[in-house]
Amino acid sequence: VVEQLRASELSQAQHPYTRGLLNCMPKIGADRHPLPVLDRKPEWAA
Repeated sequence: VVEQLRASELSQAQHPYTRGLLNCMPKIGADRHPLPVLDRKPEWAA
């Protein structure tokens, strides 16, 4: 677990991995774009 939030607080996520996961969610009615690729950082393993 890299971050723990209530569902209602997900827009306030701070960890880059959590932000990356949220950015991969499709948005209904939006143009389709390639999904972002996360750059793995050594500090994520901590």
